[in-house]
Amino acid sequence: MEKLNKKDCYFVILSNVILYIHEFFKNENFVFVDTNIVQKKYVDNLKNTIYFGKNNSLFLTPSNSLKLSALSSTFGNIYTVTHAFRNDLNDETHLSEFHLLEVEWNCGTLIEVENLLFHFINFLIQKFNNYLESNQITIINKKEIFKNFFPVYDFLKVDKLLGDSRGNVDEVSNILCKKTKIPIFLANLPTSFSWRAKKGFSGNLIFPRIGEIVEYSVRETSYEFYLKKFTFLKFADKMGWFLDAAKNNIEPKAGFGFGIDRFVMWLLDITDINDIFLNKESNFYECL
Repeated sequence: MEKLNKKDCYFVILSNVILYIHEFFKNENFVFVDTNIVQKKYVDNLKNTIYFGKNNSLFLTPSNSLKLSALSSTFGNIYTVTHAFRNDLNDETHLSEFHLLEVEWNCGTLIEVENLLFHFINFLIQKFNNYLESNQITIINKKEIFKNFFPVYDFLKVDKLLGDSRGNVDEVSNILCKKTKIPIFLANLPTSFSWRAKKGFSGNLIFPRIGEIVEYSVRETSYEFYLKKFTFLKFADKMGWFLDAAKNNIEPKAGFGFGIDRFVMWLLDITDINDIFLNKESNFYECL
């Protein structure tokens, strides 16, 4: 480790954070499921997806939350750590391919979700600090454990106060991440931002400089809701596997997606993800 610089350490810390994630959820009695990243294309108008295969019949998934919901109806509290994909241009904090933690469990309130996230973040920080100390790594600064619960801000009130974001969640999140010095919850997001969330039951966890690291919500679990949604989208006949699971949902469900790479950026005080050695996709074509 002595010869590594701070940016090289990204890969070591990323690997360890993934191990810490498994440790945390094992301790919380969650079941790990290994979901696939290649999925069939049911509709032609999905946004931010990467298509390939014969007649573009497959795509690299940006999320496995539907499969997690179906599995959760059988196994209860579950999680997965996988690769996810977005067909977006890179910027300082976004990658087209990234590591994603997704969680689904029996939970009915936002405060339960936020409590789990608060303890989860502190667990990762403590493990990170212990690793730095045990390996005598001095080129990276430790992070302080958060003693106080992250502040919770109502999106509608913040949006009205800012005045110029026009209800855009991404714009509000970007503004807040530049102003805050600690992680904050931005709750009560518009329903359109997360179509699976119950009205008023979704939020983001925003980190300083980095922006949104977690999207979370209490889910709609009604069979009738999903049948109507999939019928409108004209692929209800292909979603029988999910609709059958929805019939068995007797518990309220909540879930979140956690951007692992962006969290590691925050741990290491990295401001541009593309500066990390071998982490920018465009570097690889020269080797082909």
